[in-house]
Amino acid sequence: MVRLMEPGELAGLSVKNHLVRSATWLGLCRPDGSLPPEVYEIYGRLAKGGVGTIITELTDVCGRNNAIGNNMRLYSDALLPDYRKLVDMVHECGAKIIPQLNMYQYVRPGIFRRMVDVDGLTAADLADIRDLYVAAAVRAKECGFDAVQLHLAYGWLLYRFLSPYYNHRRDEYGGSVENRCRLIVDIIEGIKAVLPAFPVGAKFSFYAKPVEEIRRLMRQQNVAAIPLSAYYATEECAAICQYLYENGLDFIEVLGDHSPWEHGNHYDSCYLPLAKAVRAVCSIPIVLTGCNNDPDKLEQIMADDGIAFFGLSWALIREPELPARWAQADRSPATCIHCDGCYQTVAHACRFL
Repeated sequence: MVRLMEPGELAGLSVKNHLVRSATWLGLCRPDGSLPPEVYEIYGRLAKGGVGTIITELTDVCGRNNAIGNNMRLYSDALLPDYRKLVDMVHECGAKIIPQLNMYQYVRPGIFRRMVDVDGLTAADLADIRDLYVAAAVRAKECGFDAVQLHLAYGWLLYRFLSPYYNHRRDEYGGSVENRCRLIVDIIEGIKAVLPAFPVGAKFSFYAKPVEEIRRLMRQQNVAAIPLSAYYATEECAAICQYLYENGLDFIEVLGDHSPWEHGNHYDSCYLPLAKAVRAVCSIPIVLTGCNNDPDKLEQIMADDGIAFFGLSWALIREPELPARWAQADRSPATCIHCDGCYQTVAHACRFL
């Protein structure tokens, strides 16, 4: 059986273990996306802590749009020196590093800039979005990043294209799963056209069923909470993953959409049912994220469910050296209690340290 801390291969990338630092916003970058010393310090500690692959925080592809504020950005060649330095530092520690490319909402260029959501985007807007992602991927490759990840989670623009609860378009970019995936496929094909051997992954949070349907299920079952598999539109979301894989996506990070199962240490590897639903329909390499605390359980998932990679976020905020600890035979579970308190602090530091 392949062990968690042994070398592996993710979408053609040779990695030193099966742990992935899932993208985690720090809010420390300068407004233009350049990197201050504090960012290098945090990423340096992560890389030295032994994680095999690091996915950066959400990284804007467009200079007209700043997703949260003080996040990473790859919209300009002027930023390349800062990001080359970051990549080189991580590589020196033997880890791979992947930027998470993102757009919050499309801002139409011109004298009167206007924010436009899914349903109002024109053919010219869609072509511009595709070109912005492709240009950011080219910059990532020039910096030495090992792949790119498209952010299809948590309500950002590409997620809203995929979700029928946001996407009400009546053209070839709305309606069926294939149509709602069309912009993402356009982006993947655009990247592959100029960087054919460069892996393209995605982070996809399964979207919940409509609130009224969830409430109906709760009434039917006479329970205060319903199972994870009933909460999410699991079959449709798995079909999205399958379609993207068939159309060039190299790997996918699977998790839920800010659900209560993430909080507390009540549900180890809480989104396993969602990842298993994807594995049932296609063989795409999967990174499972969400409360991956116990290395013995993760190895059991590897053996039983064909899921080989595991994303960590909060656990590495509390213990950046957790992978090294597990590699050195201290296999006690992560000490993070998943309280979300780190997100109430500057730069998301653990409140208990």
